[in-house]
Amino acid sequence: MVLTDSLIGYRRFDLFDTNSGDPIAKDLGHEDWAPILFADMIDDGRTLITAGCDGSIALWDTATGKPDRVYAGLPDDAIRVTISGDGSQLLARSADGSTTHWDVETGSMLYRCYLLGNGTRWLTLLPDGRYFGNAQCIRYRKPGTIELIR
Repeated sequence: MVLTDSLIGYRRFDLFDTNSGDPIAKDLGHEDWAPILFADMIDDGRTLITAGCDGSIALWDTATGKPDRVYAGLPDDAIRVTISGDGSQLLARSADGSTTHWDVETGSMLYRCYLLGNGTRWLTLLPDGRYFGNAQCIRYRKPGTIELIR
């Protein structure tokens, strides 16, 4: 069992075999020695999720100590990360209040949703530039532009 809470704030960590105590991999972490802000084990028991203050999330294979996937491009530090029960989707909540949604297999960002004001207003941006939101948060201007109402 990995003690994930003990990883928070550290820049590097080691993985050990829980049966033998032998090291699997040492000196693991995010790029540029970014401190880890979130860590948790996925239900499969073989994958560790970490989020660094560099705006990236990594899925680590605990058998090899290598990252299976790295997702980059969060607008701010990740404060919470979760993966769907079937393992197909990844959601990350950032310190700026946005939620980013990825397809785990392809690594493609599906959308990013921003909560505005008191949380009753929202705007969702799609990777292709399209957007949608509730009427309380956006005002449409000339074609192709919007104004955020804060």
